[in-house]
Amino acid sequence: MMPVCLAGIGCFMTMDQQTTIGILQAIQSNNVLRSGFKIPPGWMGLSPMIALSIWISTYEILWVLQTKKLTGKAKRLTMTKRINIGLISAMACSIVASFIEKKRRTAALKHGSFKSPMSILMLLPQFALSGLVEAFAAVAIMEYLTTQLPESMRTVAGAIFFISLSMASYLNSMLVNIVHKTTKKGGKTSWLGGHNLNNDKLENFYYLAASIEAFNFLYFNLYARRFIATSCTINEESKEDQHNNEDQI
Repeated sequence: MMPVCLAGIGCFMTMDQQTTIGILQAIQSNNVLRSGFKIPPGWMGLSPMIALSIWISTYEILWVLQTKKLTGKAKRLTMTKRINIGLISAMACSIVASFIEKKRRTAALKHGSFKSPMSILMLLPQFALSGLVEAFAAVAIMEYLTTQLPESMRTVAGAIFFISLSMASYLNSMLVNIVHKTTKKGGKTSWLGGHNLNNDKLENFYYLAASIEAFNFLYFNLYARRFIATSCTINEESKEDQHNNEDQI
């Protein structure tokens, strides 16, 4: 299970970045709507959950039911496909976040203000993509862990999953510290390190995160995905043997 979990940890780092750095972007964006309503920056953390809920509803109601009506059998995306979509969503999340941050920071510096005049709603795409990472990769990996352990150890699957989330958070913190110490050498402007993002270069950090996710995508497809294929084959064979034994009885 470890190779698949490692791919998940790399993927979960993107989710952690949006719940930390993404909220800082929201704090330094214009949160006042035309109606005068102020969106609390912390509310942006709800966006991934909303995107997750919309996808699950769309998938179960439209995709699964329609394929069942057309073919007579509900067709679901395999674990490998779902994890791959999650990995791609993680890359897209970092790339989109880098473009949005560059636009936010440029507008803030132009107006000479702490808060950028850019609307906080411009951050919705990156938060929504973070939700899709959870909808595809996180759910698929949790399902994978659950199916790999025997009945007496099913609760351990949840523990392994949340340990992976914790490891992603720790690794993300290490990455932030390494980037801060490396980029500030020689008197250069650090990519990260201050509460005022206008003095940083967060877009470069997001590009680095996208590169890591691209490497993670290659790692999964060239190495880790074979363990999912092998385990699924073994599970199918064991189920067939069980059905045969029941028929004989």
